[in-house]
Amino acid sequence: IRNLPSNTNVRIYTLSGAKVWEGSGGTNGVIIWKGNNSAGYRVASGVYLAVVDSSAGKKILKIAVER
Repeated sequence: IRNLPSNTNVRIYTLSGAKVWEGSGGTNGVIIWKGNNSAGYRVASGVYLAVVDSSAGKKILKIAVER
C-alpha cells in the first residue's frame, strides 16, 4: 500500500474477522504485506480485509490473494 501518511498502521483480517497480520509505516509512505501471517507462513488464497488507520482517518480495503 503506497502514498500513506507517516505513522500509519495496517491490519489484515480474514473475512470471518481473524487477524492475520499487522504492520506500521514509517516516513516513506509505504507498507508492504508479503502475503504471510504473523507467524511467517503464507496465507491461503482468498479475499482479505486491510484496515488502514492513519491521522487522515480509517479505510477498509479488500485484497485478493491468488496462489
